[in-house]
Amino acid sequence: MDTLLQDSLEHFRHKMLKKALVAAQIALDFARKEGSAADVFRTCLLLARIFSTNARYALNPLYYQKALDFLQEAEGLHWAPSKENKVDLLINKARVLGYQHHMEAAYACLGDAEKIVQSSGFSDSRLTIRYFLTKGSLAYEEGKLGVASEICWKALELFQANFEKEKEKELLAELYSLFANVLLRKNDFFQALEYGQALLALSRGLEDVEKEIHALMVMAIVSSSRNNYKIAMQYFQDALMKSEAIGYQQSIADCLINMATIYAHLYNYDDALLRYEEVMRQYEDLLDKKALVTIFNNVGNIHASRERFEKAKPYFEKALSLSNEAHLQGEKALALAQTGKVYTGLGELEKATNYTRAAAELLDAIGSVNGKQINLLNQAVIFLKKESLDLAKAKAEEGIAVAESMGDEASQIKGYQILADILEKMGALSEAYHQLKKLAEKQEAFTRTQLNRQFLDLEIKNALREKQLEIEQLTKENEYQSLLLDKSDQIKRQNDELVQMNEDLKQFAYVASHDLKEPLRMIGSYAQIITRMYEDKLDEKAKTYFGYITEGVTRMNKLLDALLKYTTVGKSDEEFEWLELQYIVDICKVHLKVLIEESEARITYDDNLPEVYSARSLLILLIQNLLSNAIKFRKPDTKPKVHISAHTVNGMVEVRVSDNGIGIAPENLGRIFEIFQRLHARSQYEGTGIGLAICHRIVQRLGGNIRVESIEGEGSTFIFTLPKKSHE
Repeated sequence: MDTLLQDSLEHFRHKMLKKALVAAQIALDFARKEGSAADVFRTCLLLARIFSTNARYALNPLYYQKALDFLQEAEGLHWAPSKENKVDLLINKARVLGYQHHMEAAYACLGDAEKIVQSSGFSDSRLTIRYFLTKGSLAYEEGKLGVASEICWKALELFQANFEKEKEKELLAELYSLFANVLLRKNDFFQALEYGQALLALSRGLEDVEKEIHALMVMAIVSSSRNNYKIAMQYFQDALMKSEAIGYQQSIADCLINMATIYAHLYNYDDALLRYEEVMRQYEDLLDKKALVTIFNNVGNIHASRERFEKAKPYFEKALSLSNEAHLQGEKALALAQTGKVYTGLGELEKATNYTRAAAELLDAIGSVNGKQINLLNQAVIFLKKESLDLAKAKAEEGIAVAESMGDEASQIKGYQILADILEKMGALSEAYHQLKKLAEKQEAFTRTQLNRQFLDLEIKNALREKQLEIEQLTKENEYQSLLLDKSDQIKRQNDELVQMNEDLKQFAYVASHDLKEPLRMIGSYAQIITRMYEDKLDEKAKTYFGYITEGVTRMNKLLDALLKYTTVGKSDEEFEWLELQYIVDICKVHLKVLIEESEARITYDDNLPEVYSARSLLILLIQNLLSNAIKFRKPDTKPKVHISAHTVNGMVEVRVSDNGIGIAPENLGRIFEIFQRLHARSQYEGTGIGLAICHRIVQRLGGNIRVESIEGEGSTFIFTLPKKSHE
């Protein structure tokens, strides 16, 4: 009995829900036959958790009823459960009812649990924290973020007072998961990131896939809020793959929606529409109304931005109908404003006027600015077309002001154009010219932003494509390996874990750099033994082939060494300290003495290089890599010259390492710091393509950034920054 329950719990922890269900149902049959009320009770509670999780994953509300049936069976047992058992049952019941949005019944269960928790003699801190977490989850679902946040703090204080972090990781992961959700909704991205990072580490240690997915989503949303779209997309992609692996439909939909939104921000409307359409096709009948309204508004906005007003109209109408039905006032106001914009585009001014008037009234009533700029500019266009120029001008100016306060560049550009048209019609040509000038400046900046984001979109596509190829290769390797292994549950689980772990390139590189060394060493050793033993029997072609083997082994060893160095850069806990930059450069020159003498390189630096606050070993490795790189990529028949200078820029120390080498072609500047990016044939310049990627990681670890300026054929300047801290 205990073994079956333990197996079920283990499967449940890894979210292998079918196996967990089978083991728990067998355990329940045993418990019923043996007449053990205690065993029936704890098995029913476990089955309730399994079915409620299944309901969330499959977006199937019928499973919630099965969960409640098991809880009802536990509740009706003829025995005297302990206070702890009663609270555990009530908490589980409140959670299931909360998932079903039966809040009144859920709070009633919690109220009963609270009476027991507050009664004398109850000392189970773990269960008390679970009670707090359930109450906080219900408050979060109702949008009572202040209440939820306060409850999270109480739970955290209770945890810190009663438990060691290492001994109650699952409970702590639950707490971090809820807290991260609350902080995200409060737009407290800094603290959300802190708890998201902690949750990611905990979930991976616990091998809890659902919590890992949640942590990845938190990291992705925070990154997206900071416009770090490439990083955000990688987190979402990881979360999506892990969600698909365990059949977590709600999470799959959330990932697709967020990825579509990022594509829209990157002006890749085609990929955005593909993902939105996939969500609507698969999940329209399952998603909550707020999520659907957001999707309809976003899809409509993409079509409207392309002036495909007939295509946009049905989506805004759906958003309007659904937001009205669900009493989502903010979403309704936005849908009204967008619908008015569509009818203006279609030339149906009376309908447009009605929608914009309704949008303005609702926006004023709820005090929202989201959509206000769209509505004001739309009203300006309507008044312009109706020849009410003073009203048109007032609305356009107000719309531009709101757009500026929101940082909405697209609406600002549209506003300047509308205002210029109005002023021209009013005969105020000088003012119209002034607005057109603003329009040109804003349009130029906006175009640069679009180009940058479109370039970033290409980078993201490339990164995701490489990731997919890597996963496919690893999957093939694991499929082959599985043919050689026993088909036991333990081995199967290890293979599943291996696939998931190998999705992370850094972890894969670290493992590979260790595990491939031994077979490589064996290949090299036996190749040399065969060559020596049969030297007199080998012809020149065979000797050449064995030479290729030895050369390949040597090259692979160098690559793995570099890969290991790349993956382990910055993982030590080395303390930061004040360092003389000149002293660090001198150390690097000593390390590179042979290379400098062989190449007759001349390395110079400015007098009075500043003192920097850094990690000693990382800074040495960074500068040493840049110096050796400058010497390696020298022009033929030219003695390399490298000069190091530094000065303070915006509170950071900016260090410049300039050389007179071969330089870098403009088309290669964007990928110079990417791992394995070789720009020249191996016959021209040796190397692994990892050196500059290591430099990039080091600078990130040190809290700065790195870039390169170069003229092909004349030389390059690598520029990196380090934080400038005051002495304390």
